[in-house]
Amino acid sequence: MPALFVQYADGAKAVELPEGRPLYVGRDPACDIVAPSPLISRRQAVFISKGGLSGIKDLDSNNGTLVNGEQLF
Repeated sequence: MPALFVQYADGAKAVELPEGRPLYVGRDPACDIVAPSPLISRRQAVFISKGGLSGIKDLDSNNGTLVNGEQLF
């Protein structure tokens, strides 16, 4: 199963991307990965993994989403 590595202030954590189920990132406590920063939208982005492929989509966040320093469109 693919994994996403998330950097927190106190270290990094690997989060498995569930097959066929979206994984949400944002400030909202209902998100799968909660990022408590005012620079992050309530629902910032969504990751999906299906059929061996993984992707990320910005959810029209205020500040946009960067992947390896590149802005998602």
